Amino acid sequence: MSVLLRWILANYMDVNPTMNWFTPGFYGVGSHNYIGMPWNIFRTNAVLPQTNRPVTFNTVVGTLGYYTAVSIVLPDYDLAISLMMSGALGDPNLILQYITFPLIQQADSIAQDNLKTIYGGTYSSSLLNTSVTVSQSSARSLFLETWISNGTSILPTLVAFTALRGGQGADWYFQVVPTFTAPLQREGSGNKTELGEAWRWVNILEAPADQGWNDWCVSSFDGESYAGTPINKMIFWRDESIGEVTELEIPAFNVTLTKTA
Repeated sequence: MSVLLRWILANYMDVNPTMNWFTPGFYGVGSHNYIGMPWNIFRTNAVLPQTNRPVTFNTVVGTLGYYTAVSIVLPDYDLAISLMMSGALGDPNLILQYITFPLIQQADSIAQDNLKTIYGGTYSSSLLNTSVTVSQSSARSLFLETWISNGTSILPTLVAFTALRGGQGADWYFQVVPTFTAPLQREGSGNKTELGEAWRWVNILEAPADQGWNDWCVSSFDGESYAGTPINKMIFWRDESIGEVTELEIPAFNVTLTKTA
C-alpha cells in the first residue's frame, strides 16, 4: 500500500491532468472536512504549535470487522502514510494523532530550515541603495522582513495600501510562496547555467479581530502591476551546479539584487 501511495504522490497529475486529486470537490460535515476525488480531505491548524499555518490530510479509511486501514497522503510534505490496524480499536483518532503529528512537525522543521538556508537572507545593490531581507519563522514561514527601494522603506506603504484594499485592519505581513511553474533559465558568468524560480509574496492578516468575516478572502484580491508585471513577482536565481541561490530579481522594479548575507 505504501508503494502505491508514493506512486500516486509522484504521478497523480499523469493519471488525469485535468483533475487534481488533492483539490476538494465539495464540503463534508464540519468546518474542516471536504470531499475530494477519491479522498476525504481534513485540514487543521492544530498540528504545528505556535503557528496558524494549516496542514492538509488526504485520507481514505476502510474497515472490515475488527480491522481498520488508513491511507494518508500529504502533498505539501511529500509524505505518504499507510496504517494497518487490528483489534477492537473503535475510534482511531488518537492513534492517528500520535503517529502523524510528530512526523509532520519534524518534516515541517526540516522544510523550514531549508527555506531559511536556501532562500533566506539579504539581497542588495549598493549602487541603487536597494535591499530586500527575506526571513523565516515558524509562525510566518518565509516572509519579507525589510524592503528598501532607492533608500526608502516601502513595506509601511504596502501595509497601509493592503489595509485600505482589504479593509480588515493593519496587522499585515507579506509571505513569500512558490508558484511551482516551470523553471526559467539563463546563462551566468563562466558559461554556467542558472535556474530561476518564480515566487510571489502574498498579504497575510496576522491578527484578525474577533469577527466572523474579518479574515474573509484576505489574500484573494489582485495586487498592483507596473507595465503589466505584478509587483509581487519575485525570481530566485540559483547556480545549477551548486544549487545555491545567488540573486533575487524583482521584475516590476527592473532590479536584480545579489545575496550578500
